[in-house]
Amino acid sequence: MRPGNIPPVEILTPLPVATSAGACFASDIRGTDRYIYYFVPTSTTAATFWRYDTYSNDWQQLAVPGTIGGNARFGAGCALVVDPSAGSGTGVIVGDVPNVWLFHPHAIAPFAQLQFYCISSNAWTTASQAGGAFDAAGLGGAQLTAQWAGDTAITHTCTALNSTVNDRYVYITGSNVANAGGVATVFYRYDLTTGTVAAMQVHAVAAGLGCTLAFIPQIPDRLYYQRGGATANWENYNIAANTWTNWGVTAPGTDTFTTGTALIGDASRGKFVTRASTTAGGQIKLLEMDPLITAAGRPELRPVGNGYLGDGTPHSGSLLAMANTGTSKYLYVARNTSTDFQRIWIVE
Repeated sequence: MRPGNIPPVEILTPLPVATSAGACFASDIRGTDRYIYYFVPTSTTAATFWRYDTYSNDWQQLAVPGTIGGNARFGAGCALVVDPSAGSGTGVIVGDVPNVWLFHPHAIAPFAQLQFYCISSNAWTTASQAGGAFDAAGLGGAQLTAQWAGDTAITHTCTALNSTVNDRYVYITGSNVANAGGVATVFYRYDLTTGTVAAMQVHAVAAGLGCTLAFIPQIPDRLYYQRGGATANWENYNIAANTWTNWGVTAPGTDTFTTGTALIGDASRGKFVTRASTTAGGQIKLLEMDPLITAAGRPELRPVGNGYLGDGTPHSGSLLAMANTGTSKYLYVARNTSTDFQRIWIVE
């Protein structure tokens, strides 16, 4: 952000349904897609799905995800990500438009599910059936033994973002997971080609509420992770080596993250933007971080804009998105437990 430039904030057409536990946004992190996708649970067994048109400032309702034998559970633990390359392989429709992936809890074993939404056909497909990818066989005996009950973070390394990455994988982590080991340090990789899940190197410290995970194409061999749980600690994941490095706290180290946190990668600028709602007075706070710029060896968080709208009661879910409109780039953010929706102009 250049000195003296204060990003203007605009109030937009309200959300069609108020946010609740598990509500989440997803957008193409290149910023080139005019649409932002919004998934919001309306009960534990029902949800609605929408897209926001950044050009017309209006909402359009889309097909709803399946309930998978009546055992889908919508609420805390849901996460959404756009796959700009549309993916390929088992059950995945290949096309010239992206898919949207949804992770959500399941009431019976294997307790976790993936579905994907094909934009061109306005239809959902279950990618991991009950007794499939998340069961004991698919996880090498480490089957989940309870629903994913906290925050979930999901990201995808796809060729539309960087031609050198492996397009096959979706990465998933989360908090409040009761698995075979009884810990919440689990980290999974879903293979779009084979439809199977692999348990990857666990986190050194358990994920907490507000945990986030993101990828930016300028650093294609890494994923970046914030633990949540009211901590300031960040980690980065070496994809090839399957190892985690603890970055420690950010500089200046005063910002902690918990319920209501969101993280997205800004593909055109090579930065991350994170949303926190735990500042004094319950205000939304937006911060950006360039992982290649550090202060005393630690990543440095800088304000993008904050205090412009009070937040509601925090709940799980990711309510931050990004899109270009003409020659301008904007962050789109929603209040917790509200229909309020606004955008903030990103100053280069």
